[in-house]
Parts: sequence; C-alpha cells; structure tokens
Amino acid sequence: MDSVMEASKVFLQQYFRENPLLTLVLSEQYEFKDLYKESSKLVLDQLPAYQRLTGFKFLSSDSRAALLEKHMEYTNSLGRIDAEKVLPNPP
Repeated sequence: MDSVMEASKVFLQQYFRENPLLTLVLSEQYEFKDLYKESSKLVLDQLPAYQRLTGFKFLSSDSRAALLEKHMEYTNSLGRIDAEKVLPNPP
C-alpha cells in the first residue's frame, strides 16, 4: 500500500499545476502536506474561479475557510495599498 501512495504522490507532484484543485483535494485527503501547500497557493491565486467549480465542495470546510481567509487578507492588503496611493494619511 505504501508504494501505491508514494506513486500517487509522485504523480501529483509532476502534474499538480495542471489541476491544482484536484491536487489540493487529494493532498488533503491523503495528507501530502507539501503538495497541499503548493497546490493551495495556485488555487488561492484564482480562488473566485475555483469556488465556482464543483470540485471546490470536496475540500473540507476547514480548508475552504482557510482559503477564503487568506484571499480576504490578500484583497484587503491590496485595498490598503490603493488607499495609501489616494489618501497618503488615512484617518
């Protein structure tokens, strides 16, 4: 069984960029921590698009919540940068 899991992990490592959402779901399920981290970065980059896909619901609620939180932090930081350009000394 270990050889099957290792072969699966190697396969996902080679192709995770082609389908990061599927890789994220599988790496969460089989606890491939390094693949989880790398594929979550790719999903996070295009989160609104991935949220509309059926596969998004196969992520655990914890993973979905973590992705949403990170995405909000990112968009809020962009908003602060834009505000600093327009209002150098915000209230």
